[in-house]
Amino acid sequence: MGNPALFPLVDECAAGDIVVIQINPFYRPNVPQSAQEIQNRLNEITFNTSLLKELRSIAFLWEIIHYENLERERFRDVHIHAIYDEKTMLALGVSSKLNAEWAFLTHLRNQGRKTAQDWLSRHYQDLGVRNTLDLSWIFDESLKPAHLPEGAERGSAITEAAR
Repeated sequence: MGNPALFPLVDECAAGDIVVIQINPFYRPNVPQSAQEIQNRLNEITFNTSLLKELRSIAFLWEIIHYENLERERFRDVHIHAIYDEKTMLALGVSSKLNAEWAFLTHLRNQGRKTAQDWLSRHYQDLGVRNTLDLSWIFDESLKPAHLPEGAERGSAITEAAR
């Protein structure tokens, strides 16, 4: 049911990293106004729901492995990364998902290759070492790590690990 289903990669795979290629933005800077903008945002939210659920679970697992001494032999954490081109993706509307014109597909492929190359040049050395996707901003309101002392600044230890 997940799109993408990440937990099989955590539970049934020996890889130490998961790299998500994100095609829908988690947020938009402006509130949608027109019917088409609202439909586009609804599509993005619907598509991202399962991804956010999976990321939330992985973030929770990370927290309890690192701060609640969960058995590392039985449960393993992974490093989470995301490759995305916010500028290009924010410019695309819902109709782009139906655009099968060769020139458009070639443009997306070229943008994807450029974005991946840029990401690799910045983060290749992080693979197998640490997260490059800071999950705390995604869950600022809902993920409150149990290990933070009363009155501590909000945010997740995942933020620290990603630095």
